[in-house]
Amino acid sequence: RVALKVLPPALSRDERFRERFLRESKIAAGLEHPNVIPIYGAGETDDGLLFLAMRYVDGRDLSGPSRV
Repeated sequence: RVALKVLPPALSRDERFRERFLRESKIAAGLEHPNVIPIYGAGETDDGLLFLAMRYVDGRDLSGPSRV
């Protein structure tokens, strides 16, 4: 089970962004730290969208309201 993050099509079409995304995702995949979610891989779909595959973490979405 993994979490997939797919970037918006507008970003995927920007060649400079694509190059940077792929380069930085390889670097991020090499990080190992208990407070960093591991990235298993990154790539491109057949229709040109960019994605990251990372460890799935069960829980609520952090974009929601805070419960502090």
